[in-house]
Amino acid sequence: MSGTTDNATSTDANESKMLVVNGDAGDVVQLVSGSQWTQAGAGLSGATLGGTVAANAYGSSFNFISGHTYAQYNYGGASLFIDETMTLTNL
Repeated sequence: MSGTTDNATSTDANESKMLVVNGDAGDVVQLVSGSQWTQAGAGLSGATLGGTVAANAYGSSFNFISGHTYAQYNYGGASLFIDETMTLTNL
């Protein structure tokens, strides 16, 4: 998880409890206890998420990939952003 302090201007996630997973087609993320995570968004633009202006922009330090889209999952105050080029399986 990130060691970054929460930026109060972003509204969709607490940056101090946020993880971004980047990958390529053919890569797989296995989300343990996946049914407990709530999908909060899909098709989220990497360019917007990595920007600095929009309400849901978190900045370049999280390495969102411009041109990729992300799905956001929340659980217990934590947020997980998974690159949608990857396959997600729930365990």
